[in-house]
Amino acid sequence: MLELIPSGLPLLAATEGGRKFGLLTPDPGLILWTVLTFIGLLFLLRKTAWGPIVDGLDRREGNIRAALSDAEKARDEGKRLLAEQEAALAAARQEAQKLIDQGTATARSLQEELLAKAQQEAGAIVAAARREIELETDRARETLRAEVVDLSLRVAGRLLERSLSDADHERLAREFMSQVDKS
Repeated sequence: MLELIPSGLPLLAATEGGRKFGLLTPDPGLILWTVLTFIGLLFLLRKTAWGPIVDGLDRREGNIRAALSDAEKARDEGKRLLAEQEAALAAARQEAQKLIDQGTATARSLQEELLAKAQQEAGAIVAAARREIELETDRARETLRAEVVDLSLRVAGRLLERSLSDADHERLAREFMSQVDKS
């Protein structure tokens, strides 16, 4: 039988042997069947649903742990590789600086060597030019002396109005040369 509460909500009520049953009235038999049904449902869910769900969660947790472990290993490997790269870069910079220093030193020594060689060649050219000048000067002096002797002999011959023999020429030339050398 269905009775209505003045608020308009339906309330199921049954009467049996003078007892009134309602949804809010505790019934020990109903409680027992509800608990047994709940335990059965829990057992059934554990076998069919919770096991696979828990297994899936465990696998997922394992996958996450493995991924975290792999990420940690990759991070450590990245740090190691970064340190190696930084060390290699520092070594490369050091080697490049060493090569630059060697190149600079080689250039300086080559410059000094070329400068010394150029100075040596210039000194040799100057010395050769001086020798050439001295030789030309000596030749010019000898030629000048010979012409002066010849001219002097002619002038002396005319002054004396006589002609000198070759022996007189030589003697006068020697005397003249000795006087020129002294002065």
